[in-house]
Order: sequence, then C-alpha cells, then structure tokens
Amino acid sequence: MNDPAWLEVPKLIKSVIIFPALNTKIWENQHKRDVVHGKKYQIFVSSTFTDLQSEREKIIKAILELYHIPIGMEMFSAEDEDQWEIIRRTIDISDYYILIIGLRYGTVTSEGLSFTHKEYEYSLSKKIPILAFVLDDGVSLAKEKRDDNLDNINKFREAVLANANSSHKCNTYAF
Repeated sequence: MNDPAWLEVPKLIKSVIIFPALNTKIWENQHKRDVVHGKKYQIFVSSTFTDLQSEREKIIKAILELYHIPIGMEMFSAEDEDQWEIIRRTIDISDYYILIIGLRYGTVTSEGLSFTHKEYEYSLSKKIPILAFVLDDGVSLAKEKRDDNLDNINKFREAVLANANSSHKCNTYAF
C-alpha cells in the first residue's frame, strides 16, 4: 500500500504530528479490516477557514477516499445554540481530530483562545487521537492568509510542536 493519502496533502506543510504514535503498518491492516467490516470513523477537521480552505478540501477529500466521515465547521451551523457547545459535542462523538495550522490564529473566544486552539486543547483533554498538519512558517503567503501580529499563532504552533516533542507517543513527519 502507498503512503496514506493524507501524506500527499498540501505541499507547504512543514510537519505532520500524530498523537498518539501511529504504527503505519498496524494502521493500514486495521484500516483494511475496518473497511471490510464497514467500520467508519468520524474525523473532526479543525483550522481557521478562509486562509486554509484549499488544505481543508484536500484533507476532507482524503478522508472520504478512505471511506470515513469528515466533519467540521462547514458541515453544521450554530444558529440556535451556543457555538462552542455544538463544537464540543461534535468533538465528543468524533474518533479522530485533525488540526491544520497556518499563520492565522482565528476568532478568539471569551477565554482568550481561538476556536481552533480551544478545539485542540479540548481534544487533547479528551484523549482523542490527533493528526496535526503544521504549515511551514517560512512560506510566503498573501496578506489575507496571515495575521499581522503572529504572537498568538506562534504560541499555538509552538505548543502543538512542544506537545509532540515532549511525548514519545507521537510520530512527526517532516516535509
């Protein structure tokens, strides 16, 4: 079997971090058994939206090609309920959490964290397996795809990378 489809995602990705460590051979065998037995995983896709729309689309396509169920902000609305409550409940019933980090921090909640950062912290606390795609910070991006002040996004990126580096329970793929 070739590399998992998500390894072919965006060219500008610096690294992919998987919490907990994913034994690719075991995963491939398990995935084959799951497909044969009709097991589908719900995978929550988290990122800022407009700046990473193309990356989100590619990851969602890869998830669908693996016969699993992607879910994220574009798949539900928060019309009648508190937005965080809907997100939290959706993460609770997800089997995996995919994080895509670019150079925008996103909308900040009343706690001072972006929704993406809050989703990540919540997924960590629930011990949901996380696959994090971290955009190379040296990539030249249009002004609308990056924050003017990178302090918050850099702290978030550093936290994700530090969690990966401090744990022997993750795999990191550098591109």
